[in-house]
Amino acid sequence: MLPLRRQKEKKNYRKGIQPERETALIHVILLNKAFRVIVLLFLAATVIPIIVYLMVFSREIGPLEYDRNQVGTCGHLKSLHVSCGLKSISENFCLLRGCCFTRRDGCYHTLPSRHQYYNPSYITSNLTKELQPLRDVTPLGVAAISYLQLVIEPLSNDRARLYVWNPTTKQNPVYPEAIGNESTSYIYHIFQPVIYAEFRRRVDDSLLVITSRGPLIVAQNYLEWSFYLGTHILFGLGDLHLQPGFKTIILNNEANDAIPFILAYNATTEMFHGIYINAPYPVEVEITESYLVIVRAIFDTSFHIDVLCGPTIGNLMDQLMEQTEQNLHPLPNWFFGFHICDTNITRNLTDSVIEVLELLSSDFVTEQPFDTHCIREQLLWLGDDIKGLPSEVRSAISKMKWLGKSFIASMTAVLPADLKSAAYHMAKAKGLLMRHPTLEEPYIGRIGKTNVVYVDWVGSNQENLYEWSNQFMPNNLSADGYMVQANWMWDQSDGEKIPHSFPYISMDMINASKNIVPWFIRQSGTDGKASIFSHNFAASAQIDVIRKVLGNESFILSESSLFANVPISRRQVPSTWTELRNLVRRTMGQSISGIYFSSANICGDGETWTEELCIRWYQFASLSPFYRVASAKAPTSFSKFAQSLLRASTERRYSLYLYIHTVVTERRPLLTPLFYEYPDLIALMDNLTHQALVGPSLLFAPVLLPGVQHINIFFPEVYYEIGGGQQLIANTWAELPVVETDAPLFIRAGHIVPIQHTKNVRSITVMQMKPIHLYVALGPLENGISTAIGKVQFDSEYKVTFNAAYTTSSEQTQLKLSSYSKLTCRTTTNLTIESVKIYGSGVSDVGVFTYSIKVGHNLCGGNLNLTEDLSFLNKRNSI
Repeated sequence: MLPLRRQKEKKNYRKGIQPERETALIHVILLNKAFRVIVLLFLAATVIPIIVYLMVFSREIGPLEYDRNQVGTCGHLKSLHVSCGLKSISENFCLLRGCCFTRRDGCYHTLPSRHQYYNPSYITSNLTKELQPLRDVTPLGVAAISYLQLVIEPLSNDRARLYVWNPTTKQNPVYPEAIGNESTSYIYHIFQPVIYAEFRRRVDDSLLVITSRGPLIVAQNYLEWSFYLGTHILFGLGDLHLQPGFKTIILNNEANDAIPFILAYNATTEMFHGIYINAPYPVEVEITESYLVIVRAIFDTSFHIDVLCGPTIGNLMDQLMEQTEQNLHPLPNWFFGFHICDTNITRNLTDSVIEVLELLSSDFVTEQPFDTHCIREQLLWLGDDIKGLPSEVRSAISKMKWLGKSFIASMTAVLPADLKSAAYHMAKAKGLLMRHPTLEEPYIGRIGKTNVVYVDWVGSNQENLYEWSNQFMPNNLSADGYMVQANWMWDQSDGEKIPHSFPYISMDMINASKNIVPWFIRQSGTDGKASIFSHNFAASAQIDVIRKVLGNESFILSESSLFANVPISRRQVPSTWTELRNLVRRTMGQSISGIYFSSANICGDGETWTEELCIRWYQFASLSPFYRVASAKAPTSFSKFAQSLLRASTERRYSLYLYIHTVVTERRPLLTPLFYEYPDLIALMDNLTHQALVGPSLLFAPVLLPGVQHINIFFPEVYYEIGGGQQLIANTWAELPVVETDAPLFIRAGHIVPIQHTKNVRSITVMQMKPIHLYVALGPLENGISTAIGKVQFDSEYKVTFNAAYTTSSEQTQLKLSSYSKLTCRTTTNLTIESVKIYGSGVSDVGVFTYSIKVGHNLCGGNLNLTEDLSFLNKRNSI
């Protein structure tokens, strides 16, 4: 049976009448004249200009056969622009160099850039050893190096090296033994004919590094290369969060904070990775609007970056330690204490000694604990005959030792140009001194009023260098350690420091080079290479020599941050509130850049300061990696009220000695940003630079503004105020009142922290003989049980792990605390667990939110197995 409509149509058809048909919608639209006009106008306005642009203006559509000049387009987003050449470049010069120009944006590279290297025989062979530039002249107007070599070498399962070098030079990189692309946690590719390198994570194919978004320019004494790390979340370079526009110079000088490491976080995969930049010479690093990392280096013969794959930030720190070959010798116990030094180098040495003797003879020794003194900075210079030191110096050293203090000798790492000095004559005869750029005589610089010469720690004959150092290094002064100063090749002499022959010199490079030796003085070797090409390695090379001369176990502190692999004491820090806040941020940034022990003098190096500023600075420094003050800002310089607060800061550091020692022994950075433990907080990082983690178990929020009465603190999980035990709710901001005595510190739920009491303590070295109090912050209650875990690492071999379980029910409340130890009992260490303080149990002592249990168990007698019935407390608290 047909539908009624179809039946009618059929009936009418039989009568010879055509059936009525409805016009389809598409036909109505296509037959509409107005619509056809609109479509034609749209095509004319959009498609035709695009075709014209691609065919006429863009170089991306080219002949089928590869033409090295047919690369790149100017039609990309402004955020992807990469500056081409110098800022002052003209439009005509810009276009002649193969770049793009607009009046608004200036000169910028095409995308992809026409300044790259390519494989001229890519069709018939694999990557050639000699790549050629797409354009023979660089944007700087100088010739590009005609041949370049590039290779990727896997270093380990999670590290790889990307090399470029000039094959026409004598010195080629030494390749590490390759392990193959198949057995690594990353996959790498080199694309051709235009050469781009790419690294991806094997497990999820996420991008780690790619070089295709910017140029590769190599000329005589210049390299420019761009790296995209697959994310907009970057940290490092000695700072914390890297934003577009950030620029720094990696150069060993008196105020350098830059570290050649960039850490990246992929929010999609929740994994970390990074790159380590090889920088023996000055390197400028810039972050662009698109988070492209641009490296501009004073190129010598080769350049490389190392790719570190993570994936956790802890893994990344381990890879960075391996990468930089950091082998920090066990730090002496006194290193974790309080250090004082007279930083006024213009002061008469006798006056400095008298001040130290008065300090050691006064009530200060009993009222203010401290651990080391240096007497005065620049106490010694290379080649000094220590027999010439005043007898008062030896008296001061002897008195320090008698009182249980340590002596840190400050040694200036340059040699006075004294024609009567045997050290000078032997260094010159052995060919160990940096040479004048045009003469065969040693280059003579100046520090203050002293003319000095410079030992070539990098290029000298090593046998001659060790022979000279053994004879003239001041190693019999009864010093417990050495602070190496001016090991950035300090030179205050006038005159030109940077030659005009270098194709690229930025104003930042000029400013960074003001107080170092001229770039063009020559190394001591026969080739006489300019010293600038190895300048950044000078400090680490010098420290290697000092260690071999003084003994590998010698403690060394340095003023240089680059590749020195020793604790760093920074100078030239202003005494301002702004600088205090910057120091907190930089200390965290350096911690995640591989510089674990770095700090500045408490209250800075300025000549004016306020008491409140110094109190707050002491409070921050007490939990920073290194706790050091200039004698002019020692506690005796302040009011009695301030002195009591400064002692409290020192005692807090002493009380946490075992905890700090444990964190450091496990090779974890001490002071880190919150995202070290809570990666999901990276998005909030710019709002959290005023608070830090001290190890994994403590959250620290120093007061960093004057006159503050309240402070806002974010708690990513449950924490407890370490003094009174107040619980802070997870994932919330809390506004807490503060007074001048407060330096807010909180213990993390689920963690156990060892604490020692500091009554009558005069030095941190005696803390080993103090009993241990365990602060147990219970974790969240699950199935009626709250747990916590912690450890004490006495040294690299001996440690104790603690486990706590708090069980509560309607019938019983019980605490179980046990230990597992791997230790040897020694008379120099007290292993008594004196007491336990519990946070978050719901029961408490009077006036606080914690409950304390007397224990008195010596771990030398066996592991701790404590079971404490706390049921009666529930009944007491319910009354």
